[in-house]
Amino acid sequence: MKRDKILRALKDYSRIIIGTCIAACGIAVFSNPARLTGGGVTGVGTILYYTLGIDPGVSMLCINVPLFFLGMYFFGSKYGLKVFIGAVMLSVWTSILGALTDYKGILDYTDSTNVLISAVCYGVLVGSGIGIVMRAGSNTGGTDILAQIAAKYTQFNVGSIEFCMNACVVLVGCVFFGVRNTIFAFIAMYISGHMISYV
Repeated sequence: MKRDKILRALKDYSRIIIGTCIAACGIAVFSNPARLTGGGVTGVGTILYYTLGIDPGVSMLCINVPLFFLGMYFFGSKYGLKVFIGAVMLSVWTSILGALTDYKGILDYTDSTNVLISAVCYGVLVGSGIGIVMRAGSNTGGTDILAQIAAKYTQFNVGSIEFCMNACVVLVGCVFFGVRNTIFAFIAMYISGHMISYV
């Protein structure tokens, strides 16, 4: 029985590590180099990178850790070790993969077609990665936590609140990256949401 519990835990934490790596690839290799604000903390990280030069992984970590403890305050043990590791590992992988590619990606972004390709790749990779993390009973923090807190005290559901929060981040990105990239960012969010549900 104890052995089964250990094996289950190893399987879950392996999923978290693999899932966050896949999601981080979408962020560091595709969305950030293409200047796509994918919504939530990820989108904020992209905006801060291009305005203040802060590494997206670092800014994501600085936002996610306080949000994690906020979730602990409102929901207690629901936000346990798995969620903390999920949030931290996404930031760590993003910084590692970003450093390896210098946040320049692998495509030529003077061609707008490649920006669209990046939006699709971001949606598939981030959605798949987060889906894998969720199968382990975890998540990657961010606006998930804020949406759950808001839903607790309002009549709106988590999905609607989270979509509005993500949409606000994407629209702020419009100021810095233009209308074209904003449209592509919404496409990326749409694909990501479907991939999470699929996985």
